[in-house]
Formats: sequence, C-alpha cells, structure tokens
Amino acid sequence: MDNQPVAWLHTMHFTDVGETDERVTFSDKNAYGIPGRHYSETFEVTIEPLYRKQSVKVKPLEWKTFGKGCWRAETIFGRYEIMDIGPERICLDIPKSARSLSFHVAFDEAFVSAQTDYEARILSAIEIT
Repeated sequence: MDNQPVAWLHTMHFTDVGETDERVTFSDKNAYGIPGRHYSETFEVTIEPLYRKQSVKVKPLEWKTFGKGCWRAETIFGRYEIMDIGPERICLDIPKSARSLSFHVAFDEAFVSAQTDYEARILSAIEIT
C-alpha cells in the first residue's frame, strides 16, 4: 500500500483575529508565499500531508456443503453452520454467541446474517490510524 501523501493542506492562522484560511495543493511548498513578503510574519502557516483514505474489506465466508441442505464455514471464531430443518425453516448456528441459533425463512437470509456477524467480529478488532 502506497503511504505517500496525495496532497497537502496549507492553513494560514491569523493569530490576531483567531481565524484561518485553508488551501489544498499537490505540493508541500508554502501555498501562501514567503513570510514578510507575501503575508505578515505574525501569521503562522502549517502544512499537513493528506493521505488516501484506507479502507478495510472483510473476505466473505467460504461455505462448504456437508450434507443435503447443510453448509459450514470455518473461521478463527469457530464454525458457522446453516441447516435446512423444514419448510421455510433455515437454522443458522453462530459460533460462541449468546444468540447462537437464529431461524430464517430463506437460505439467502441465513448467509447474509452469518456474514454480517462475522464482519462485525473482525471489524470490532481493527482500528485505522
């Protein structure tokens, strides 16, 4: 992943009046010019690099069949299982969860519910700085 700045935020701080002016450029050179020549030396200019926003994507669960109407996905948390237990009764077993069993009308609902639970577990441990 490229960690180079994509732009720079230049901020002129008008300290005497407590206001600021901001400019975004593709250079780290002072966008306001030369202190004392292009603006008062009493003003402060800060230049902050801006980076591309990084995103995190959780891989989808990998489901394997283990019998007619039954699927399993192994994860670091344990095994997710989806089973057809009757007409419009799909059971989702979520690993190590207080709500370990949930029932759905359709397989699609059960797969989405499992993926949502899995993503929530993974993303709860990640902090992007």
